Amino acid sequence: MLPEKVWTAALRQDGKVHEIKGPDGDMVSYHVAEWTCLRDLTGWPTGLRLIVRRLKPSRRDAKKLTAFEKHTGWHYQILATNVPAHHGFPEFPAPGRCGSWTPSTVVTPRSRTA
Repeated sequence: MLPEKVWTAALRQDGKVHEIKGPDGDMVSYHVAEWTCLRDLTGWPTGLRLIVRRLKPSRRDAKKLTAFEKHTGWHYQILATNVPAHHGFPEFPAPGRCGSWTPSTVVTPRSRTA
């Protein structure tokens, strides 16, 4: 699992924190993290970045969670993009750098095909 310190609140296009009402009625934020430094991207286009988004699953989505997602309590989505990193977000390590944490401490969820 990625350490909590690498996750940051996801923002909407208007710059506000992306929140939804959770199943218990409380507001729940989406979180994002840069995952580029954890994968070998040899053979992929130069500049490719991997962004992971996590959110608390809705009751409807709870039926479709992987074992990893059930264990962590989060639903994960991975996005591959060639959009350069935004320089205004110091929470994201530069592509290829994991900051103060190391990839060896990360448990990688298995991808789900449906």
